[in-house]
Amino acid sequence: MRYMIFVFSLHPTRDAGPLIFGTASGKLPFWPVLLFLFLFFLTSPVAPGFTAEEKPEAAKEKDKDKDVLVTVTAVERKSLDPKIALPGTVLPVAITQLAAEIGGRVDEVLFTEGDFVKKGQVLVQLRTVPFELERDHAVAEKNRVAATLEELKNGTRPEVIAAGLAVTKQAEARLKLAEIELKRIEKLYKEGVVSINEYDKFKALAEEELAKYNEKKAQIDEMIAGPRVERIKQETATLAAAQSRIEMIEDKIARCSMTAPFDGIVVKQQAEVGFWLEPGDPALVLITATPVLVEVHLPQFYFDSVDLGTPAKVTLEGRGSDSPNKDYKGTVVEKIYNGDAVSRTFPIRIKVDNRRNEIASGMLLQVELQPKGATSHKMYIPKDAIVRTPNETHVWIIRSGQKNQMTADKIEVTPGTALGNLISIDSSKAPIKPGDLVVVHGNERLRPGATVKIVRELD
Repeated sequence: MRYMIFVFSLHPTRDAGPLIFGTASGKLPFWPVLLFLFLFFLTSPVAPGFTAEEKPEAAKEKDKDKDVLVTVTAVERKSLDPKIALPGTVLPVAITQLAAEIGGRVDEVLFTEGDFVKKGQVLVQLRTVPFELERDHAVAEKNRVAATLEELKNGTRPEVIAAGLAVTKQAEARLKLAEIELKRIEKLYKEGVVSINEYDKFKALAEEELAKYNEKKAQIDEMIAGPRVERIKQETATLAAAQSRIEMIEDKIARCSMTAPFDGIVVKQQAEVGFWLEPGDPALVLITATPVLVEVHLPQFYFDSVDLGTPAKVTLEGRGSDSPNKDYKGTVVEKIYNGDAVSRTFPIRIKVDNRRNEIASGMLLQVELQPKGATSHKMYIPKDAIVRTPNETHVWIIRSGQKNQMTADKIEVTPGTALGNLISIDSSKAPIKPGDLVVVHGNERLRPGATVKIVRELD
């Protein structure tokens, strides 16, 4: 047997060619020898990382026999009412721009912006002197008409009637005297003693006295009968017109005082002392303070779930522990059947009591609605129990195996709605019952069929 003696040369031979080893039988190339040494150490029983007694497959079998330490908790079944949580904006129930009803100069402004005012409180006062003078004139005219009407209703005084009767008797006496004289002259005329001119003269005197008597007689009859009913009605209407004019002037005076139409807050001042306001010119803007409306834009898939009267919880978020959140109760009072074509949302408005004036128009509040519908019953587990992979979402349920060993069973689930640290699940491939133990910690190390050891069970 020929033994090979390896001699490594760091320098190439004088002959052309690659690096070579020198041997007793000749020369060999360098690269085949290097490949031989690499394969030798790779397949040797003393290769690094393993012993002759332990192979990689054996190591896997050894790891498989170990129990995986896990933390578990019981699956819970909860009955929960569905909630709709959305942001909302505070709006006033009423907002008005208080304007002048009549023209006039501003004498007083009795508020500042931000003031809380009561219904009927005077806010702006216009000059009233011209209307007060006009009212005084109308009152005097009314008094004159009232006196005339009273005179007509009382009738003629007895003294006047007595004087009229006396004058009538005088006229009657003169008439009788004229008639006697006419009869005497007529007789003389027929006898031819007096001329026709003399007769005509006495006849005319008699007719004149008759006319005077009839006049006086009619006057005394009128005095005794009193004024006509029509005249009394005319004066009554004149008196009513005078009273109406006074009321119109007093109404103008009252409208010179611009008052708050409701309890509220002045949010904008638009007039100063000395301004001349024409009818319709604005003086201030007033909004209601309580109650308030919270407008929420409801997505269309919730539209049928919310009706008028639906209860709501409204939350005013605080700044932290020093200023905690404040909750209020509200009710849906307006539902607008005209949505936004872009966002597909529909406005609803919730009425909230604001007696302590803690909510202001324009604030952002959080609204939680209680929609109509059946109560949901679902299984809930901690969020940490969910294992997500690119292909599936699953949980590990503890099952009892042989020799009192416990194994982990992988079950695919569909996550649902969250409830704090819990999340609902829906399992269609394998049943999950309330009380089943689900792995919360250690689930990332589990493999199908692995035995486990529970180190902690959460409440």
